[in-house]
Amino acid sequence: MKTLRKLGIQQIEDIALGASLLGAGGGGDPYIGKLMAIGAVRECGEVTLISPEEVPDDALIMPIAMMGAPTVLCEKGIGGTEYKRIFEMVERYFGRKVYATMPMEAGGVNSMLPIAAAARLGLPMVDCDGMGRAFPELQMVTFTIGGVSATPMALTDEKGNSAFFDSFVTGIKTVSCFTFSFSKISGGIEVVAEGTYPVMNDLTITLNPTVTVVLRGGATKTLTCTMNVKIEADRMRGRASATLDLGTGYTDYFMTDYEATFSRTASENGMVEYAVR
Repeated sequence: MKTLRKLGIQQIEDIALGASLLGAGGGGDPYIGKLMAIGAVRECGEVTLISPEEVPDDALIMPIAMMGAPTVLCEKGIGGTEYKRIFEMVERYFGRKVYATMPMEAGGVNSMLPIAAAARLGLPMVDCDGMGRAFPELQMVTFTIGGVSATPMALTDEKGNSAFFDSFVTGIKTVSCFTFSFSKISGGIEVVAEGTYPVMNDLTITLNPTVTVVLRGGATKTLTCTMNVKIEADRMRGRASATLDLGTGYTDYFMTDYEATFSRTASENGMVEYAVR
């Protein structure tokens, strides 16, 4: 049997059909993506397909995919400059050239975009994908199980708006980092706790703030109290307040320090860890 080494128009038609089957409806209809890939091959030539064994160990391989509802492409298509822009962003970040591209999933539009990108940029495409089917979230691939994070990640749109970001995602875990905003209320203090990711189970954060009270004449004293912030499952924000024994003769008071402890260090399934930013 002849080994497939080039992707032309007929091969794109075949891959689109197979991606529809493997995606089982996930990732949207590959038709729009197929038109992009065919247009790129017609204008720039066929794409060279390479096997994973042919990739050097130190090569930089950059998957490419779209995020969001695929149906948007029917009304607002790709402008044509996104591939070059986003690949250059990644190359600047890592300080070296991208060796090849690959699909993130075998389903829907994202099975076609890497072919279009490879043709436009003159890069080979690796004969593999992230999990052999379509998936609902970008990090739901075999790389994640192996400890390879979905970030750093570059994003761009058809207008040229671009962003590059890193995150706390490591392996299969996400860290929800909490910040605490303290404010004065009548005779006490209030705190608002907010995480960077929703908690998966009910969570209680116990805070022990130290409050400095300024007395008339400039002298000070310190007070401590306990505040329990309860955050319900699937939420990322909670609030609590405490009354202080301020006494008389004070002119001002303010929070100077605090300690925070969590009722649990991670969600029950271990996917979300909790920490103080």
